[in-house]
Amino acid sequence: MTQRNLRAGAAVLPITPPLGIDMLGFVNRMKAGTGYGEPMEVGAIAVESGGQRVIIVSIDMAVCPLDRAEEIRASFAKAGSCPKHAVLVNFNHSHGLPGFPAAVKLGGQYPEYTLKERLFADYVAEMAASAVELAVFRLEDAEMGLGVSAVEGLSVNRRERTQDGGTILGWNPDGVCDRSVQTVCFKRQDQSVIATAVNFACHPVVIGKDVTEYSSDFVGPLRKTVKQILGGECIFLQGAAGNILPLEGFCRTKGLEVEFGTKLALKAIESVLNPVEPATVIEKHDFASTTPISLYRRKAMKSDCAQAQPVISAAEQWVRFPYEKLPTRQELSAEIERRERELAELTAHPDPRTSPNTIRYHIAWAKETIRTIEEGSIQTAAEAPLQAIRIGNFGICAAPGEIFNEIGLAVKEISKAKVTFYCGYSNGVLGYFPTAAEYAFGGYEPSVSHRGYAQPSAFDPQCESILIETGVNLLNELFNE
Repeated sequence: MTQRNLRAGAAVLPITPPLGIDMLGFVNRMKAGTGYGEPMEVGAIAVESGGQRVIIVSIDMAVCPLDRAEEIRASFAKAGSCPKHAVLVNFNHSHGLPGFPAAVKLGGQYPEYTLKERLFADYVAEMAASAVELAVFRLEDAEMGLGVSAVEGLSVNRRERTQDGGTILGWNPDGVCDRSVQTVCFKRQDQSVIATAVNFACHPVVIGKDVTEYSSDFVGPLRKTVKQILGGECIFLQGAAGNILPLEGFCRTKGLEVEFGTKLALKAIESVLNPVEPATVIEKHDFASTTPISLYRRKAMKSDCAQAQPVISAAEQWVRFPYEKLPTRQELSAEIERRERELAELTAHPDPRTSPNTIRYHIAWAKETIRTIEEGSIQTAAEAPLQAIRIGNFGICAAPGEIFNEIGLAVKEISKAKVTFYCGYSNGVLGYFPTAAEYAFGGYEPSVSHRGYAQPSAFDPQCESILIETGVNLLNELFNE
């Protein structure tokens, strides 16, 4: 395969937090970091052709509010000399990671963000900008391969049904679960690897709250294995993982995250070594020895992906995501009063089964929502960008939230690209976006999860169609031939 004028560069840098910073995601975790597990990284891949450049960034942080994500993307665009809408920033969402400061804190030892935590977040943003600069500096002639595989026995839909018709977090083996592992791999002409990006949808929560080591969870072993076998750099891009968990998750000890990440890596490697693009044909060659021998060799077919100048483009659209019914100030005040009584009772009579954080979580949300009411800043909808990127026959759709798997799968199935990555947790994280059908079953995501993201209410069920239609339209805009 020859792709004239396609250039790619990559850089990955470590980001090691000091001890004593909270890891976010498990609200009932009460301890800050006390050690180091799977390494944390920031990584960037820059790709350009025909005067157009896109930059894909992966950051090992749990969450990032939209306003901070916009600042970060702007700095990356400056570092990478490209428009902001051509910069994609994906957060892997491991619950063993710190996060960028937000209005409500998702667990930890400290109720408010400490100076140390804020300084570390600034450091991460600077290191990621450095990775972008390095990736651009390292741009070189490249060829692109696209791969798709599937991995069984690792992930499951987490919306487990109860006997009374409700929903808890657990296993729902009958629920939708996209187990595809997708890769885009950039190689030099000698077939040595510049970088591989892996897209898969699953909460990185193999390790539970009891392990207080900073950890990228299964993502670390995945990247390590891909790099060891294929060479080059490797970044992970989280998918539509809102309702997807590891089959074995929340473990009280570490170890299984290595097994998970290694299995996932082997499937990713398989997809790189057996790409869907470029397709191959078998050529026969005669060979003379003491007996006639036929030699067979695979050869890449010429295709649109091998066009003289692959199309590189990006598009972004800011979208309004409406909320359900907003709470009243009276309702919020009553809840604060009730929750504070619960907290006082728990403080007086500690219960090892209940973490004070699970009560503080609701109080912090209610107080933040009252603040927006009093200031007149409360909104009936949240505005955020949806993004699409095209590199030849490869497409990416990126959304700023914990997107339910069905939504990402729908966009991928409709997309005109040969391979489409759907990336949740991208360019900021607003909160959970369930499918409309799941609201009837209640449970954490449609009912409570908005509080952890300081949203005044859950997003309206119509957001499913907004995400699908806008995502598909953006991809169609780029793949319009």
